[in-house]
Amino acid sequence: MNRIIVLFLLLTLVKTSWACDLCSVYIGIQPRDFQSSIALRYRYRIFEDKYTLNSNTNSLSKTSGSRLTPLYDMNINHVEDGLTGTHNDGTIIYTEQYSSFDVVANLMFGKRFSLFLTTSFSDNYIYQNDSIIDNVSGVGDALILANYRLFYTKVANDSLAKNKFLHRFTIGGGIELPTGSFNKKSVKGYETSFTANTIIGQPLMELDEHIQPGTGSFNYLLATQYMVKYNRFGINNDISYKINTKNRNGFQFANRFNVNSSLFYLAKLNDKMILMSNTGVSYEYSQQDWRENEKAEDSGGEALFTNFGLQFFYNNISISTTYFQPVYNYLYGNQPSNKARVISQLSIYF
Repeated sequence: MNRIIVLFLLLTLVKTSWACDLCSVYIGIQPRDFQSSIALRYRYRIFEDKYTLNSNTNSLSKTSGSRLTPLYDMNINHVEDGLTGTHNDGTIIYTEQYSSFDVVANLMFGKRFSLFLTTSFSDNYIYQNDSIIDNVSGVGDALILANYRLFYTKVANDSLAKNKFLHRFTIGGGIELPTGSFNKKSVKGYETSFTANTIIGQPLMELDEHIQPGTGSFNYLLATQYMVKYNRFGINNDISYKINTKNRNGFQFANRFNVNSSLFYLAKLNDKMILMSNTGVSYEYSQQDWRENEKAEDSGGEALFTNFGLQFFYNNISISTTYFQPVYNYLYGNQPSNKARVISQLSIYF
């Protein structure tokens, strides 16, 4: 069995209009060294909060205590034009649900250089009290990420052998291409007009940049990783910074900063099977986005997650699942709180 390699798996997540998803890097820790892989990956994210309707001002205020931002009355996208369907106590449960299906390839070229490629399809829903009020789906942006190992411990045999110290330092840089959909408009409400014999209802369409599968812009990623392992235990740390540019609609997502740290353990079940468990923390930060040279309301902030994952290896196949639980949110403006994230992946090595 070869030694552990830490792969960059960038999440090209769709940004949400209230809960800015903040660019994230998913860490795949795998006991396969110098092997290429292809994978299918599923990503699920959910944001939710309870809001109370103020009938006097026709606005909503957040009643959930899960977020640390102040509670104050503010109109909310998607529901401000039709505040129907409230519960008997005058509350509205607002939910944003994002699902992405990715095709991922990690290609090794020699001992030090690798090329990471991914594209995705996203299906995003917005709910008000379990009723769908918006749905946008489509192809997401493509990512090309080049990684280079500045140094690494050379090992000839089994990485699970005892009394073995391994460490490596990797740097990377890449580009996100505007291949995804970013101009799909949603129905915000209806405008009624009258003629002599007819009443005409015309839908009012609105472009919400944050719910789009793609960004419409060329974006850039800088990243670094350091992994250290002794015997079957290890720690992985990585930092990434995403630089976003303006799209042709005049909208620009804010630059995004991420720090991740994970502790992992490898258990060799037999000659063909390995079980790896990992747990750690992830921190995300972003300033507000820009629309026509003005700051976009209800975007940006910071969040801290704890995570736990399991990965099972059998010959040249692996299956993994990681769950992310938010423990801290400070999101600017009126955004629903992070509730949970799940990432699952099926990989084949060659």
